[in-house]
Amino acid sequence: MGKRHHGKGEASGASASRGRNGAVSADAADAAAAHGCGDAAVYADADRSGTGAAEASGSVSTADVPAQPSTAPFFSVVLPAYGSESYLAAALGDLQDQLFTDWEAIVVNDCSPDGSLAIAQQFAAADARIRVVSHEVNRGLSAARNTGFSAARGCYVWFPDPDDRYDFTFLQSVYNLLQQHEAPVVMVGHVEEFYDAGGKVERVQEFTFSQESAHLGKTKLRKHVLEFEKGTHYGYAWNKVYERSYLQQGGFTFTEDLPLIEDIEFNIRVFQDLPGLNVIGSPLYRYAKREAGNLTSKFVPRYYEVHRARIEMLRNQLDSWGLLDAGAKATLGALYARYILSALERNKQKESGMSGSAQKEWLQGVFADDLFNELVPCAQADSQALRLCLKPLQQRNASKCLALGGAIHAAKNGALHNVFVKLKSSR
Repeated sequence: MGKRHHGKGEASGASASRGRNGAVSADAADAAAAHGCGDAAVYADADRSGTGAAEASGSVSTADVPAQPSTAPFFSVVLPAYGSESYLAAALGDLQDQLFTDWEAIVVNDCSPDGSLAIAQQFAAADARIRVVSHEVNRGLSAARNTGFSAARGCYVWFPDPDDRYDFTFLQSVYNLLQQHEAPVVMVGHVEEFYDAGGKVERVQEFTFSQESAHLGKTKLRKHVLEFEKGTHYGYAWNKVYERSYLQQGGFTFTEDLPLIEDIEFNIRVFQDLPGLNVIGSPLYRYAKREAGNLTSKFVPRYYEVHRARIEMLRNQLDSWGLLDAGAKATLGALYARYILSALERNKQKESGMSGSAQKEWLQGVFADDLFNELVPCAQADSQALRLCLKPLQQRNASKCLALGGAIHAAKNGALHNVFVKLKSSR
């Protein structure tokens, strides 16, 4: 989510045997068998109905896929690859450096125009745990993830981005917690690294949890969902590891052609009846936000519509759980206001093609929206900057809101760019 597709701690346990030879420890194999993942025959039907069906449609080529091991791994790692040649080798290297070695990686070449396929093939030739599946046409992030999921054989599936980095204890930490508490989803803390156009890190921000590790039952996790969303944990897919059978039984796949919110839409469906969640507080995932390839820094014609849909989905989920109270509305209203402010700024961009009168008409439509009138008047700012920006929205003052959008646009694109970035990320 958010990126253009093509999207420290000490580990323990007898199964920790670091290396790149693909050896599987006895403990890991026993755990896989205990979870029903030790017999590849169990997954034969799923493999045929997934990858095979896609190949029959002519959209997927499995010519690159080597012979599969006789036993299924504990983890399946699905890596969509498009325009990833500068980062893919490092991502695959991070996987090979994992303390926990019982994994497979499925690189889905989404008809990448660069050298991503060649890099993936080189790794696959040297490491039997790595497979390559290719789309014959570019189909996008969600379709690539779905293709990889169809080919996955592991107990748990992880969907990292190929231009990010992963701590060498990531899989071991997830595995260790699952041995203490079984759960259909494990969520991990992360670090966001912001890169400028030249590839230099401008700043780093950690997103962790109050506890190092925890298991949340259904009631407790539902009460934390809004907190997770506010802390940017809920909406991502790459900071979560999902039980494959849970996704299969629920029919959960990524919705295609849904830019910016494909991850949150997927997670809202997955979490709706989720019986339990494991949480790892350590920031074991390094998420790269690159200015050159970040959808959030580009003009997106339907930006407001998709983010309004995000807020509405969250609102409806909390309502279905009986948790849409005043506090929830205050938090949702503040989140919604941020998206409206961002949309006001984007409407000022020349790519929008919107005249001043068109921008005013758009804003009047926002003011008349039932979702706006339910949530934004309740919004409570969590920063001084947002508090100042909220006032004209809550007053429905079109002139001041449009002027504010212009000021934000000037700050974003002028000398105050760094100040804008810090204000935008303040929570």
